[in-house]
Amino acid sequence: MENKKYYSHKHLELIKKYQEEGRYEKALQEAELYLKNYPDEPLGLLYYTNLLIKLNLLEEAEKILEYIPKTQKFTILDKENYYGTMIRLLGAQKRYQEAYDLFIEQDVENFQKQSTKVGDKIFLCRKLGLPIDKSKCGKSYYLHQLYDYSEENFFKHVKKHFYVSSKDTAKFYKDFPFQEIYPIIKELLPTEHFVLHTLNNRYALFRYDNCGYCDEGPTNYFCVVFIEDTNSIITMYPQMPEEYIGYTDLNYLKEEQEEPTLKQVKRLSQIEKFNQKYKMN
Repeated sequence: MENKKYYSHKHLELIKKYQEEGRYEKALQEAELYLKNYPDEPLGLLYYTNLLIKLNLLEEAEKILEYIPKTQKFTILDKENYYGTMIRLLGAQKRYQEAYDLFIEQDVENFQKQSTKVGDKIFLCRKLGLPIDKSKCGKSYYLHQLYDYSEENFFKHVKKHFYVSSKDTAKFYKDFPFQEIYPIIKELLPTEHFVLHTLNNRYALFRYDNCGYCDEGPTNYFCVVFIEDTNSIITMYPQMPEEYIGYTDLNYLKEEQEEPTLKQVKRLSQIEKFNQKYKMN
């Protein structure tokens, strides 16, 4: 049974839930409320700091990370989270050498063996021009994209969000003009509005009305996940709008589609070539 005098597992789980759902405004409110009740609780401080980093509020995050060690209440889990959070902050600040040195010094990869930690190491090695062990990528599409990005592999991957029969994945509607929107998105990345999802990737939200559907139903928004500090897209899929982060509106493209028939036929010819090459139909 938890000691409610020092922490609240239930409240921490609520903050985590809101964060995982992309309800960042609500997660921030709950984290701030939690810290009013438990001002020196390390895990609550780390949850709050991670939220600040995700939302690119880096100065505030740095101040809290400087304060946390003074609490002197680290468990093994808190230590893992603390150094992982510090590395994420250094990466967000583009202090890649410091992030890598801390990663190696604290052996973060062995704290929790998962693709996120391996991806962080690959990303930092890429930034610093250090050798990378390709075998660490295994069969992971995501890790291979971090190791050696391939646009063609992205096109193959994103097909699962187009024209498939299974009901459990977000889908773009068949008339969603992916081949027109894709190069525009690449030009816009990184957008003004984004979430620093991990050290090695961000995601941004775009609006294009009636673009597709997700588990919650039809939506006018889609998410684009891309490698940090690049416009290399890992994946994209329809989803419901998220609080706090904002979006880039692409609905002006709908107006541009109203053009003379001759031009429209010419454009459709290019679309057909694209579809044939990447088998989008």
